[in-house]
Amino acid sequence: MMNILNGKGLKVLIPALIITLIISCEDDFSTVGTDIIGTNNFETERESFDVFASTRVLNSVQSNGLAVYQLGRLTDPIYGTHEAGFVSQLSIPSDNPRFGNNSQEQEDVGDSDEIPTTIQENEEVNRVFLNIPFFLANSAANDDDNDGVVNSRDVNPNDPNSDSDNDGVTDFEERVNGTDPLNPDTDGDGIVDGSDEDTQRDIFPNTFELDSIFGNEVATFDLRVEQLTFFLRDLDPNTGFQDAQEYFSTMDFNSFTGATLFDGNISISPRETVIFGEDDPDTPDVDESTSVTRRIPPGIRVELDPTFFQENLIDMEGDARIANNQNLRDFFRGIRVTTSNHAEDILILFNLSQANIEVEYSFDRANQQGTLDDESDDTIDRVENTFTLTLGGNMVNTFNGDPLSNEILTEINRGTDASRLYLTPGGTTFVEMNLFDEEGSSTVLDQIRTNDWLINEANLVFTIDRDQLDIAGSRLEPNRLYLYNLENNTTIVDYLLDPTQQASGNNVESRTVYGGIIETNDEGRGTQYKIRLTEHINRIIRNDSTNVKLGLAVTANINNSRNITGVNADTDEFRIPQASVSNAFGTILFGGNTPGEEDKELKLEIFYTIPKNN
Repeated sequence: MMNILNGKGLKVLIPALIITLIISCEDDFSTVGTDIIGTNNFETERESFDVFASTRVLNSVQSNGLAVYQLGRLTDPIYGTHEAGFVSQLSIPSDNPRFGNNSQEQEDVGDSDEIPTTIQENEEVNRVFLNIPFFLANSAANDDDNDGVVNSRDVNPNDPNSDSDNDGVTDFEERVNGTDPLNPDTDGDGIVDGSDEDTQRDIFPNTFELDSIFGNEVATFDLRVEQLTFFLRDLDPNTGFQDAQEYFSTMDFNSFTGATLFDGNISISPRETVIFGEDDPDTPDVDESTSVTRRIPPGIRVELDPTFFQENLIDMEGDARIANNQNLRDFFRGIRVTTSNHAEDILILFNLSQANIEVEYSFDRANQQGTLDDESDDTIDRVENTFTLTLGGNMVNTFNGDPLSNEILTEINRGTDASRLYLTPGGTTFVEMNLFDEEGSSTVLDQIRTNDWLINEANLVFTIDRDQLDIAGSRLEPNRLYLYNLENNTTIVDYLLDPTQQASGNNVESRTVYGGIIETNDEGRGTQYKIRLTEHINRIIRNDSTNVKLGLAVTANINNSRNITGVNADTDEFRIPQASVSNAFGTILFGGNTPGEEDKELKLEIFYTIPKNN
């Protein structure tokens, strides 16, 4: 244990002017004693304290109710392969779905009710599509020259007069003309845009900057969509149906699948899907097939088996088994989506609440030609419609991954004597920490109080083991870590009080004072994470708050402080940050016991002010 009175531990004198500047910039967090710093009767100093940290390993994590779901495969040179699939229930937009104009009840009595429009509609499924949209980057932020071409696909992202498709027309001119700046022949007539005087405007699919896709964006892989036969209940019978049911990442649904709805090799595209109209023979002067009627954002879009949806949806019109979502999820329990046979790694993050299944069908419709009293000119037309099922209800991410190496497990088993801390993809490890001494007792704190320290700033500094990551060839690193109160699974006060919190934005734009953001070297490789806990320490010292255990985890969203359940090999349960499960990257940090590399040890650094006569 460090004795702060006899000089053990690093003590560095900091010039008063520098500390005063630091404090003036961050006075929202330096509320104790800042009004008297800078007078001649006080001096500011820094001291570092030991942190007793160890890595906790989980075998499985709760993976339903997530904000973001993963699909695909990603290989970490240190932690091995991480594979992700998901299962999801489906939702209908309203109770008692009607296909066509008439309900099934109306159709059944159509021959006897003498109403000309209540006929047998003979609904037939034509095509079915599964749509899972990608996350998209902010277009304005990724088009520096405002020429309509995202930076990553712009031959010169700083020059609007560049010609990315080499068709003789600048990117900016193509934006004005409504032609495709990434296709030299927008309309596909064999004439490049620079020479084509008859190209219809705005008929091409726009190209976007995709977000939250890791690995090789052009890699091919097999996608499989299957009927799920496992019932995902809402409530847990082990709690008397009082609590929500938890589902875990290691669940095996291999024995709970039915019909195969899609099985094929695909690749992803940054281009949207453009749907054109159908030419109307009654308007010979207008070709509706050249008009864009719909634009579908980039995403996975595959065609599912129409026969299955004919038999299990459309033909079920009026059946109680699809009358509402509760019944539907008991009858048609959902879908399972998995990948395999990856040419190269690719892992995609989705917001599945935006995903859907579109069932395109045709049906017979009575056409009275506007003459309601004259049935002699009535016809029966074949018309088309679309019924949309959304992915909703219970969704579960399933993970398969390599076990931790024996070398890593040996180091982890050293507990607080370990020289390294291991944070894995998918939230299957977290770090447990005690500040000041191993048991979190008050000896060191009592000495701080006796010395009447005024805490100006306190940080935990986590140094990345750059050598190990570089030797292994690690290139993808978590851009954010999350520090929290491990004993009651809540945020620390500095997180709550951070004035920079933003409801939206990427993972490094919010709560920047609280920190945890990766710091990088000139090569863009991570060097350390720093998390500020000034008010947390102040309240321990000044308000006699409990010096609780702290937890540290990777996070995919610093604004998400919700907790879920994790289970270790002994089936012990822990509460862990939900956002750690959606993070696909891992890292290695120096722990609190690194002989020969003390400058990299995990430390709590405190900047403080004391009276000069102390």
